[in-house]
Amino acid sequence: MASLHAFVLVDYIIFGLTIAISIGIGLYYAFAGGRQKTTSEFLVGNRRMKVLPVAISLMVSFESSIMMLGVPAEVYEYGIQYVLQLVGFFVANILAINILVPLLHPLKITSAYEYLELRFKSRAVRLTGTCLGILSYTCYIGIVLFGPGVALEAGKAHGGLKAVIWTDVFQAAVMYTGMAAILIKGSIDAGGVKETWRIANENGRVNLFNFDPDPTVRHTFWNLCIGSLIRGFGFMFNQSTIQRISATPTVKDAKRMLFITAPAFSITLTCAAIEGIVVYAYYHTLGCDPLKSKQINNPNQLIPFMVMDIFKNLPGMPGLFIASLFSASLSTLSSGLSSMSALLYTDVIKPHTKPMSQFKATVIAKLAGTSHDNERNTWYSSAVWLFAWPFSYLWWEATWSREGIAKLYTISYLWLSVIGILTVFIFGAIFSLMTGPMKPEDANPIYLVSFADKVMCYLPLSWRKRLRLGVDFEQAEKFHDAAAELDEFVLKTEKEGMEVTYAEPVISPVKGNVPDVNIKLTIKDEEHVAANGDTEAHIETINEVVAKGHETEVEGIKTVKQS
Repeated sequence: MASLHAFVLVDYIIFGLTIAISIGIGLYYAFAGGRQKTTSEFLVGNRRMKVLPVAISLMVSFESSIMMLGVPAEVYEYGIQYVLQLVGFFVANILAINILVPLLHPLKITSAYEYLELRFKSRAVRLTGTCLGILSYTCYIGIVLFGPGVALEAGKAHGGLKAVIWTDVFQAAVMYTGMAAILIKGSIDAGGVKETWRIANENGRVNLFNFDPDPTVRHTFWNLCIGSLIRGFGFMFNQSTIQRISATPTVKDAKRMLFITAPAFSITLTCAAIEGIVVYAYYHTLGCDPLKSKQINNPNQLIPFMVMDIFKNLPGMPGLFIASLFSASLSTLSSGLSSMSALLYTDVIKPHTKPMSQFKATVIAKLAGTSHDNERNTWYSSAVWLFAWPFSYLWWEATWSREGIAKLYTISYLWLSVIGILTVFIFGAIFSLMTGPMKPEDANPIYLVSFADKVMCYLPLSWRKRLRLGVDFEQAEKFHDAAAELDEFVLKTEKEGMEVTYAEPVISPVKGNVPDVNIKLTIKDEEHVAANGDTEAHIETINEVVAKGHETEVEGIKTVKQS
């Protein structure tokens, strides 16, 4: 077995260029590409981002060094059945397209937890969710990213969501290039595609279907599909996902974005799994297992170890692999910082401060994403210790058998999310019965989803109305129709050369459960701000402003000079 080869100058150049371009995109959008003058531009790209780059950005937001290193290692040791998780992710994606997008996009929210306050009329619930979300992001980023990535990514944090999205697109290209290089060169060295697959099949690595109902088995058809479905729900309701849904112009665009994300994610996960097959076949052909021979001690080192071996005569390729690995990690970091910036400003700072100018608000939002940079190392170290410490005992030799309650620890990790969500539903239902159900007239239908209309749409309308339990979902349909018309109107006015932005807050609940939708229409040097009316009224009054010209004031519109 050949020894590992060190980096050469070309490897460092390729790696350095990748990092420089990533930071350069962030700096461009921070200082030249629109300069992020408003919080809407900084946090949600002024809700005008194109579908394809947003879809790619969302895909790579959940791909990190965990996927690049962990999935091939998982397949190398246990087999390719890991890809069955895609079944659950696809179902979760379909549900998000049909339920999540139509519900949340018309509300024009920035933070996922804004919905909690609107729905339950409780700022405490919103703040609790925000705190848990920030803690989750902090722990997740600390685990999946390399330490140098924190310093290298600092430039992109000030470029806003536009910088995050376009840098993610570039990093996705680098990541796919690195994966393709490993698959092609590795399969060639293992004897070709057919030989690679034959070796994996004969040695039990092509083991897709295991219908064993035992909950303690690591991977089965049931825990992979059901467990990934629950995890998929978590991804869909994640702040990164909500932020990108809000960044698209219309509901149709948001749906298209998710339609693209699911197949792209599936391709990436499948490629990572096939990498594991290639690694297994390659070392089987050489007659050497790096783990058993103690050349490496951690399965996550398999891919880097193989890269340094198969590309020893191709300078630059190891550098490309490390660049793709960092690209996967930095995309997670950038999305995490952008999400935490949105959460801190929207849910923590803004509700507890006096109204401020857009310039000041944008500066604060930028600082919110970087103010904790100095303390993040402490958080990351603690997070890694918190999660890694229990696993450090997994390799100790046990001298006792698990009995009684200790058997619970043998349950597959994929069932843990299922147990968690069932616990929430059960105890939530119990406490709801204890406190009493909400009256139908107190429920705002625009914050709800009609189960009867979504799942039983084939039933007659009279039957579905009974199943709505007294909630007036027809009012919600009118709101969604008006919101869609509003989106089309904004796009139309922008094509005519006018600048249209949503004021803050976009949605504000008022008496009678009819929300205000605030619109700011900029014509030449004046801003026409539409407020205190329903959606249809806004469209009519702003259309009147456009028809009469920017010098005419219309009732219901207040005109202010831009400073």
